[in-house]
Amino acid sequence: MNEPRSGAGSAAPSGEAATRSAAPSGEATAAGSVPRRTAGVIGLGQIGAGVAASLHRAGWAVVGCDVFPAAAARLPEGARFASSPEELAERSDVVLVAVLDDAQVRDVLTGASGVLGAEHPARAVAVLSTINVATLEEVAAAGHLRGVGIVDCGVSGGVRAAREGTLVAMLGGDDAAVAAVRDAVDAFSSHAVHVGALGAGLRVKLARNLVTYGSWLVAHEAARLVEASGIDARRLAEVIRASDPMTGGVTALIGQEPSERPAPDALSAIAHKDLGAALATAAELGLDLPATRLTDQRFDELLGLVRE
Repeated sequence: MNEPRSGAGSAAPSGEAATRSAAPSGEATAAGSVPRRTAGVIGLGQIGAGVAASLHRAGWAVVGCDVFPAAAARLPEGARFASSPEELAERSDVVLVAVLDDAQVRDVLTGASGVLGAEHPARAVAVLSTINVATLEEVAAAGHLRGVGIVDCGVSGGVRAAREGTLVAMLGGDDAAVAAVRDAVDAFSSHAVHVGALGAGLRVKLARNLVTYGSWLVAHEAARLVEASGIDARRLAEVIRASDPMTGGVTALIGQEPSERPAPDALSAIAHKDLGAALATAAELGLDLPATRLTDQRFDELLGLVRE
C-alpha cells in the first residue's frame, strides 16, 4: 500500500480537489433525500483501492489520498482525490487508513498536514494497517485530544476480498468509536467482529498472521517432501483442502484447554509416530525440515503434557 505522506505530491488538477462527487458531509444530495455520507481512504494501494471501490458501490461518497498522484486513477468513477490527509479529513465523516507501516500511520494522522491537524476533522478513524500496538495507542491518544475516535480494524482476505467487499474485519476500540465506523466497515467486509478494547483488533490480526505465515512454512516443508518423492504437490494441496473441513484444520484446537482434549497421551503417541516417519523419510531424501523437527520436539506442550 502506498504512503500518502502529508503534503507530498500533487493531487488532482486545481479546483478538482475542493469538490466532491457528492454533497458535503451531512448535506442532502437532493431535496428531500437522505444525506450521503463521505468516507476518506488514505493509501490507495491494493487494499485501499479495493476498500474505496466497495464503499462507493455501497453508496458512500469517497475521497482518496495517496503520496502518488497517479493513484487517483485507482479511485472509482466519481470519487475525488485530496491533496493531503488534512484536506481529506475536512471533507469526510469517517477516515480509513490503509498505509504500509508505523511511520506512515503516524505521518498521515499526526504529521504536518495530517488528519488530526484539520480544523474540523472526521469524527472517527479506522486504522486498517498492521502496525505495532504501541503506535496505535500513541495515535489514538492524539486523536482523543482532538475529539476523534480512533479504532484498529485489522482486515484479512486479501486484494480480491477488498475489491468485492468481503474482507473479514477485526475491530478494537470502545463501543462509541466502533459504532462510528461500523457502517463504513460493513461496506467493505462480509464479517466484522468487535473483539475488544483498543488494540484488540490489531492483536487478533497479528495472531491471525502468525497462523498464516507459520502454516505456509509447514506447508512448504510438506510440499518439498512430496516433490522430492516424485509426487505433484498440487495433489497434496487437493487432499488438504478436501480434508481440512473434516479435521478442523489449523483452528481445531484453538479455544480448548489442554485438559479438554481427549486422550492427550494417545494423541501424543500418534503425532510423534507420524512426525518421526516424516522426518525419517526426509532424511532418506536428503531434506532438512526444521519446522517439522521443532513440531516434533514441542508437540507435547500443545497437549499440556510435561515430559521428564
